[in-house]
Amino acid sequence: MFNFKTLTSAIVLSFAVSAIAGPVARESFITHPITKKASKSIKQTVAKDQARLAKYNSAASSSATVINEVDSYIAQLKVGSQTFNLIVDTGSSNTWVGADTKFSAGSTGKSTGKSVSVSYGSGSFSGTEYTDTVTLGSATVTSQSIGVASSSTGFSGVDGIFGVGPVDLTEDTVSGVSTVPTFLDNLYSAGAISTEVLGVSFAPESGSDDDDANGELTLGGTDSSKYTGSITYTAKSTSSSVGPYWGVAVSAITYGSTSL
Repeated sequence: MFNFKTLTSAIVLSFAVSAIAGPVARESFITHPITKKASKSIKQTVAKDQARLAKYNSAASSSATVINEVDSYIAQLKVGSQTFNLIVDTGSSNTWVGADTKFSAGSTGKSTGKSVSVSYGSGSFSGTEYTDTVTLGSATVTSQSIGVASSSTGFSGVDGIFGVGPVDLTEDTVSGVSTVPTFLDNLYSAGAISTEVLGVSFAPESGSDDDDANGELTLGGTDSSKYTGSITYTAKSTSSSVGPYWGVAVSAITYGSTSL
């Protein structure tokens, strides 16, 4: 693994664990399906990403008008006794709910009294931090920090975000604390997964609908049935525009014999 310094090719994100240059074979892992929420506009996808990068790159335009309607993948997370449909986001790290379905604290939910807010370029939310039992498939964290939105913009039709980016992206998002451990951080700390690795796989849509459960998250390892060959690691970019994210520097892309 690689202390937040490296990123795998398209299917695996590996978090800080050790100095070994790749995942240990045959680790135990947890899988969970994700469902596509389709966009009708590629332009909106590009504009959203440009707005996000503008926060970290002074040379980027920050005046683009964007709509939070992009190709997203949705995971169902259980928070306390409630189930929420959350956007899986590798470009942010706070997990929060309440944009659509309102949060109701049960016996496991406790307010910390701290304020939380995140701006995404294409949307934002603000509210209060809670800790609660959060479950994704068979993976459970008993005291996970979550944001409970009192206001949000740009998240129509979903309940919030499941943030799986680097923990540094939570810096200064919750009052009185530096950073907030992510769901993956807490799973690893509790020994529920043996390596802090997130695998993401997608499959093409089938049929005329646009809401197939055609993706999968793998927590704590990689699912070898989803790829062939070996996973290749490359250095995580330190560029000011993408440094806080899972970003890599790309000088050229080749598909088969075609350079793009």
